[in-house]
Amino acid sequence: VKMSVLEQIKELIMNATKILIVTHENPDGDAIGSSLGLMSGLIKLGKDVDVVSEIQDNAESVDEDIKNIAICFVNRLGVDIGMISLIDPVTEEQVNVDALADGETILVGSSMPREINELDWAIYNSKGELYSESTTDISQANESVWIVLKGDKAVEDIQVLFDKTEDELEAEIQ
Repeated sequence: VKMSVLEQIKELIMNATKILIVTHENPDGDAIGSSLGLMSGLIKLGKDVDVVSEIQDNAESVDEDIKNIAICFVNRLGVDIGMISLIDPVTEEQVNVDALADGETILVGSSMPREINELDWAIYNSKGELYSESTTDISQANESVWIVLKGDKAVEDIQVLFDKTEDELEAEIQ
């Protein structure tokens, strides 16, 4: 029986124990976010995963005025979130990201001018009603911002961590 290309890829992934994800040279926010999202899903499948990105210091395509960061929301509220929205710091338009189940993490790749130091975001319940909105200081972020929503079915605490690996994050929020 001949397998489709997608079936072949699925079989390779399911049979692998160690997986290497490689971005294109000088990755933008989309490449970083996609890599982190894929890594997170593969780790949940029990895979040993590494991500490699090459950034050329002398590359003309690297814009010194732009920072590429992964914005990661972690839901530790004991209740599902209907929608997470970000306010684009450049256009000031609302960007709906996705729903976020309790205990899950969502990663969003973003490219923005270096002078942007705040990220406005909001969460909505499953009926689409505004639940909470906040502004997070991201001035310390070089690679990632982890926004951990904690509480007992309500936002009681928002913990913000910068440039952590997923393992480092888990150790800090336990």
